Amino acid sequence: MDLDLDIVVDASQVLGAVDDGFPLAMWALQGGRVGIAAQALGIGDAAVKMPADAVEIMNPWATPQENKLAEELARTRNLPSVAGSDAHKPEQMFKGYTEVFSEPNVKSVLEAIRNGKVKVAPTKHYLNARTSLNL
Repeated sequence: MDLDLDIVVDASQVLGAVDDGFPLAMWALQGGRVGIAAQALGIGDAAVKMPADAVEIMNPWATPQENKLAEELARTRNLPSVAGSDAHKPEQMFKGYTEVFSEPNVKSVLEAIRNGKVKVAPTKHYLNARTSLNL
């Protein structure tokens, strides 16, 4: 693969020989791959073993693939699913919600979540926060 970038690097900043940067970068990455894989396996193992009452399967900050993985985790562990609301950008706001079938008090809500008396749903016509909130 040839990659042609028009980048000027001062001679004092060059590591190794000129035009050997890509192989040097690949060499550095190769050593880190084992560590990255081990961390990923450890995180996955912890997710399967960690005590939990529910799994957040709809998070506007996460990618669709990450939300699907969370959905699979909830199914695998036979745990209820919930939606999150931790948007980091205005356009991520109001994209989904968790409907909880309970009395309107903390104890009843938590019990309903633990017992799976919830429904996760995307908002069909979510608010355009940037326009609606004048951002």
